Amino acid sequence: MAALCSDARLVPRGKGQKTRWTVEGDPTEGALLVAARKAGLDLDELQRSYARCHEVPFNAGDRCMTVLSRDQQGRQLLITKGAPEVVLDRCDRVRWGGQVMPLTPARRRLLEQRSEEMAGQALRVLAVAYREDGEAGAPLIFAGLAGMLDPPRPGVRQAIARCHAAGIKVVMITGDHPATATAIARELGILTPGGMVLTGRDLETMPDEELDRLVPAVQVYARTSPQHKSRIVRAWQRAGGVVAMTGDGLNDAPAVKEADIGLAMGQNGADVTKDAASLVLADDNFVTIVDAVEEGRTIYANIRKAIRYLLGTNIGDVFLTATAVLAGLPLPLLPVQLLWLNLVGDSLPALALVKDPPSPGIMRQPPRQVRSDFFAGEFSRQILTRGVFIGLGGLFLFALKLYLTGSVAAARSLALAGLLAGQLFHLFDCRLMDGGGQGYFSNPYVLGAGVWTVVTMWLTFMSRPVRGLLHTVPLTGSDWLLATVTAATTGGTALLLG
Repeated sequence: MAALCSDARLVPRGKGQKTRWTVEGDPTEGALLVAARKAGLDLDELQRSYARCHEVPFNAGDRCMTVLSRDQQGRQLLITKGAPEVVLDRCDRVRWGGQVMPLTPARRRLLEQRSEEMAGQALRVLAVAYREDGEAGAPLIFAGLAGMLDPPRPGVRQAIARCHAAGIKVVMITGDHPATATAIARELGILTPGGMVLTGRDLETMPDEELDRLVPAVQVYARTSPQHKSRIVRAWQRAGGVVAMTGDGLNDAPAVKEADIGLAMGQNGADVTKDAASLVLADDNFVTIVDAVEEGRTIYANIRKAIRYLLGTNIGDVFLTATAVLAGLPLPLLPVQLLWLNLVGDSLPALALVKDPPSPGIMRQPPRQVRSDFFAGEFSRQILTRGVFIGLGGLFLFALKLYLTGSVAAARSLALAGLLAGQLFHLFDCRLMDGGGQGYFSNPYVLGAGVWTVVTMWLTFMSRPVRGLLHTVPLTGSDWLLATVTAATTGGTALLLG
């Protein structure tokens, strides 16, 4: 009977022994068809024998679906399937041991107990009832219970654990029986000791003030309607949370649209829900959501690294030039040298930082506030401190060389070498921020940028054509050592100061 009360279809793919069957439509209804086929029923013959006359589709309010069919002799058959408690309320008889008997209180309690036991095993339980005369609104005959196991995809439990470590609260909102939702939530790690389970009936009698108070502790909502889901989203938003809501069916569309980030399933999601969503998951996999969070955090962290590097190096250039001019010294760098410094020392290293892989601790960091200042806290201080020390190193080298030799060209060359070396140390320093520590060899682009900086440093002072273009002079071994030691010392001091 359940096979007749279904809008899903089993479609064969391939021929012969290689034939594979796929479900078109709702997976739950498809599971009923698969069970009927495994029981030996010919689904095509069954549908030809009982032509559908009328259908009342499933809706979250009634939590059941009803179909009226007529056989080839003109006899009507009304079939209802849905939540066990709803279907039982519509029955006055039960098919028991092959016979139709009155649905006594004792038999009802036994059926309810069996339904609870199945739900406690993480089964999605449906009840089926029928009436052979097809009279709408008349009491039905209870036919039986069907339990379906929808095992979580591989990696979902681990993905939920990653969410918890990242400070992301995962809440289950479902129309399933509370016992089913509780069992699944415990299996996945969503429901933890001390976590609360609320039902739609609880929400209907609960004022907003009480829901706002309880919402941080509630981890599972069962037997919910579309209105309940939207109300839960609004409660979390009032609590200051950024709410991401996932869904696939028509009933999920309002809450998906109301959430800060609406996620719809691309394979099994309803078109209305996809239109209401901000993002559509192509593979319908929760793990993909968590991977996207990690990728987003990585992109954000890498942008911070690149901005810190660029601003720090440019503050160093400005500090060097401004301090030298205020001290009455000659201009420490020519315009062409500044341009060369920005070209070889800024562009490629900053781009390389954007390609950094995720740091090991990126998913153990708490979420940042939506309205948090990008430059707040230590970030701006790190930029300023590192930039000033890069500039101080260049100023020290320029003044020292000018004092020892009296040559402005030699002093400018040594200052330029010191700035390039300082930027090289700063490049690897930036990789340590925001929980970095992936290892020096985890990003070949940064290594390539470092090699590029070293090669251009050598060309700047050792290649005659480049020296003529940049107005530099060759550096001695002691000059190279002094520039390197100065860059390492100022970089280490800035790192210690934070």
